[in-house]
Amino acid sequence: TITTTSLASLESWAILPFFIMFLSIYLIGYFLIFRKQTPKIRPEFSSCLISLFHGTPAAILGFAALLSDSHRGFAAPNTAFQKLVLDYSAAYFLTDLLHYVFFYPSDVLYIAHHVATLFVVLTGLVGPYFVYRMVVFYASGGARGLVPVWAWASWVLVVVMAIGVSILWICNLWVQFFRERRLKLEEKIR
Repeated sequence: TITTTSLASLESWAILPFFIMFLSIYLIGYFLIFRKQTPKIRPEFSSCLISLFHGTPAAILGFAALLSDSHRGFAAPNTAFQKLVLDYSAAYFLTDLLHYVFFYPSDVLYIAHHVATLFVVLTGLVGPYFVYRMVVFYASGGARGLVPVWAWASWVLVVVMAIGVSILWICNLWVQFFRERRLKLEEKIR
């Protein structure tokens, strides 16, 4: 039998409780924990709060999900645990995406980063190395007769663009960080 793994998180309802969890954490942060902060900074603090509840647990869960599967590879279907980890991350990115669309709609680069990352999480891709391995797998005929060339080629293009936008966003943050740091140093010298 052939098991499909694309858009694995959309096949599961586990994303909904995780989304409600992250949204609840965000709202608790916004209306209770950070209520005394200025309206400008409250949304950012709340976004950071849900990031704390996502980052480390997702890394640990993802590592455990990879180690628990003896059938690794692109042809192997995701396990139930792997799907659960994907749902967890997808729910976080969806919540943070809504935060940016609502509070910072002009921050197109960050919104594009979240849309791209959400797409990558929902389709089960983990980084540029796996893009390379995926291209090698498909180009060598690993899915011949199962996945048409136009489908995997267009998917590779979308994923490469998603990773590219993410890298661009990170690089932009580093440039901005060093620019602000340089300006502060110049002000101290004056």
